[in-house]
Amino acid sequence: MANDQRGASSATFVQDLRSLVAPARSEKGLSEIPPKGALPAQRGRADYQAKATASGGGVAGPLQEVNVDLREYHEYRNVPTSDGLFVFLEQPIKKIVLRDANGDDVAFIYQQEPL
Repeated sequence: MANDQRGASSATFVQDLRSLVAPARSEKGLSEIPPKGALPAQRGRADYQAKATASGGGVAGPLQEVNVDLREYHEYRNVPTSDGLFVFLEQPIKKIVLRDANGDDVAFIYQQEPL
C-alpha cells in the first residue's frame, strides 16, 4: 500500500512540475492554398530599342608603349632602406605615353611617392 501512495504522489509531483513549465508549442502547419490555373496563352509585346552607338570617351585596349624616349622622370632622390643601413639613388617615372588600338596616344602621369 505504501508503494501505491508513493506512486500516486510521484505521479502528482510530475504532473505539478509539468504544469509549472510552459506548455510545448504545437507545430502548426501552413494552411493549404488552392492551386491556381496557368495563365492562358497570349501574344507578347515590347517596344524596339535601337542599340546605342559607340561615342568615344574610352581607351581601346590593348595599350602599347611605342616610344620609350617619351618617358619623363621625376628628379633623382636618395631612398634609405627600412633599417637605415643603406641608401640608394632612384629616379621614379613621372609620365609614360601609350598608344591604344585606335592609334591614339594616352598619357599616364604618376605623382612622386613621399619617402
